[in-house]
Amino acid sequence: MSDPNAIILDPTKKGKKPMDNTFVITVHNDGDYFSSFRYVDALSAVNDFNKFNDVGDAKEYRTVNLLEPSGKLHTRNFYRNGNVNGK
Repeated sequence: MSDPNAIILDPTKKGKKPMDNTFVITVHNDGDYFSSFRYVDALSAVNDFNKFNDVGDAKEYRTVNLLEPSGKLHTRNFYRNGNVNGK
């Protein structure tokens, strides 16, 4: 499976156009890619990022990342035991 952020990190690959104003949310369950969502609106991206509040279908933990167009990355980790951490 290809990296869901590849178009952000290297927009020249495979002739794809740059997505300079795109916010991307990626979700990984137990370290495995689960899904991703793209937004052009910052408010929608942040609101959806904040809707993630538990481990979901993951066995051990879920990692949710929000990548801003500037390259800044926000991460939240949800653990089966109820712990949550982020940066």
